[in-house]
Amino acid sequence: MNTSQSKETLKKNPLQRKSSPPEKRAYTFGVITSVAKDIFRSHYHREIVAGLFDQIGRGNHELKFHIFQKDSYQNLDDLFKKYSGLDGLFLIAWRWLHPDLVRLIQKSLGDTPTIVFNDFEPELKIGVLYTDVCQGMKDMVCHLSGKGYARLAAICGPSHISFRKTNGKAAEKVPFVDAQEKVRGFKEALKECGSSIKKSWLLRCSAYNSNEGYCLTKKLLGEKQKPDVIICANDDLAFGALQAIAEKELSVPEDIAVTGFDDTEKASLVTPKLTTVAQPLYKMGQDAVHFLIEKIEDSSLRPVQKCYPTKLVIRESA
Repeated sequence: MNTSQSKETLKKNPLQRKSSPPEKRAYTFGVITSVAKDIFRSHYHREIVAGLFDQIGRGNHELKFHIFQKDSYQNLDDLFKKYSGLDGLFLIAWRWLHPDLVRLIQKSLGDTPTIVFNDFEPELKIGVLYTDVCQGMKDMVCHLSGKGYARLAAICGPSHISFRKTNGKAAEKVPFVDAQEKVRGFKEALKECGSSIKKSWLLRCSAYNSNEGYCLTKKLLGEKQKPDVIICANDDLAFGALQAIAEKELSVPEDIAVTGFDDTEKASLVTPKLTTVAQPLYKMGQDAVHFLIEKIEDSSLRPVQKCYPTKLVIRESA
């Protein structure tokens, strides 16, 4: 082929003239969370982190963890200095870390793209990915009412989180949005179904763990009139409830039904298998990386605020 023929061939086949696509940049992300939340054993947090790792690995990005210790309350400036060089930041369980953490991050880290998970607030000026736990609780109550359950009790989370002050001032309280939204869904659904709320059947735990579920269920079973179903704000509370019911030699769901929230791995392994509400936590972790990269590469984009639907998972316990 002569020179003129080669040039003509290239004109007719422009793909041969295209250069390879530019290599995508690898970013460095940070995660701030709390050792107090036992993140690597909690299904809720572990699923989010797994989703983060999945997308981080696909892009050969780097992820750095910072476990928020108690002394970080007095050394927030030092904390933020560690993250000043990051491309983006994720906050997990931020309401349990510091009452003003998000505001301080916005002030100290400036335009660093940031995403928090759940505990949605409309006034937040950073990215938020959250699930509609209120609707998830409504779906559960409507399912139970449709099956004929009329005496519904609920074991929910604390309405507020308290932070001790080091300067002698009174403890500061901030709303625990997840717990408040689940209680709102419970109450609204009962009202829509025409059922009344018995005050002593709406209990609040101090932590989302099985021991709390066990102790509070024993309290419910000690009442003269017992509920015919116990709705738990997460699966761990429900596992404790199942233990307390078994010790009373009662059957689930024949004598009393139990439901959870989160759809952990154990939910389908216990006996009876647990009816619960699933949250797309793994996908939220994946999406968070995608949204943060979009924001990094186009600073004009507004911080994403996305609500994810929950899914009712019906099994044997209710």
